[in-house]
Parts: sequence; C-alpha cells; structure tokens
Amino acid sequence: MTTKRMSAGQAVVEALKEEQVEFVFGLAGTHVLALYNALADAPEIRHVVVKHESNAAFMAGMVGYLTGRPGVAMVTAGPGATNSLSGVGQAYAASLPMVHISGDVPLNAGNEAYHGVDRRDFLHRMFRDITKWSVHIERAEDIPAILSRAFALAASGRPGPVVIDIPKDITRPDEKFE
Repeated sequence: MTTKRMSAGQAVVEALKEEQVEFVFGLAGTHVLALYNALADAPEIRHVVVKHESNAAFMAGMVGYLTGRPGVAMVTAGPGATNSLSGVGQAYAASLPMVHISGDVPLNAGNEAYHGVDRRDFLHRMFRDITKWSVHIERAEDIPAILSRAFALAASGRPGPVVIDIPKDITRPDEKFE
C-alpha cells in the first residue's frame, strides 16, 4: 500500500472534498495562503471571496441553515479571525452547522510577532464559548482526523459552529507528511 505525501493545505482540501463541500467563503491572507493555493487545484470547490471576514462566517452559517450541512468559512489569523466572531456567534445562537478554518500565528511565535496577538491559544480561547469545539492544530498529520471530527460534530446533536485554527508554520507548502 502506498501513501500519498501531501502538504497541510492539500490535506485541508482533501478533507473538504471528503465532506463534499461545494463552497468555501473567505478572504485570503498571509496565514492561509497555502490553503488557498491548494484550494485553487480543486475546481469542484467554489471559493466565494467576501469583502469582510464577518460575511464569510454569516454566509457559511446560511449554507448550514439552508442545507443542514456545515458551511465553511476560511479566514486569516488575527484581525481576519476576530472579524468573523459575530458570524460564528450567530451560528452558535441559531444552531447553524459551520466549520470555520482560520490561520494562526506560528507555533513558536515570539512576543508581539503578529500585531500583539501572539498567544498560541488566543483564537482557541476567543471562540471556545461560542462554538461546539474550538481546536488549535499542532501537527499537519492531524488535519484529516480533526476536520472529519469537526464536520461530524458541527452537524450532530444541536448543530453549531466548530473552529479550527492552523498555525502558519505547519502550512508551509514544502512540508509534506503521509
């Protein structure tokens, strides 16, 4: 049995394909460029560019409302993720299934590395009270299992948003895993 080596961005896109995601709503930024590059190679997933990150979350929530399947938002770290907070909160309050993927500061970011928002657990802590699950990925090889769990959790029981933040350093395109 041969295994395919892939980057973290490719792993995210493969997981989205597994879940039969048709749309990803988002706004690109430095911390998620590797994810967007991989998404460009998946014509079956349509990316809808938004003017503000809150719109990505609201639109993903509406996909959840209309289909009963998790809508997907993808935004960059720091202000990108914090701008989407209202849409994620609305999805939580309205029981809308959503998978929200954001970039994050590198695993070993130093003080003041990114606009002063350099705590590794900042996004996790910010979203944890308005999500069914908020997780900070630390290893690229965990992406497939975490995304599979995220989609299942977002749609099960009382539906709601799940937030996944992926540090910039594990999305380097030259880093591959099996």
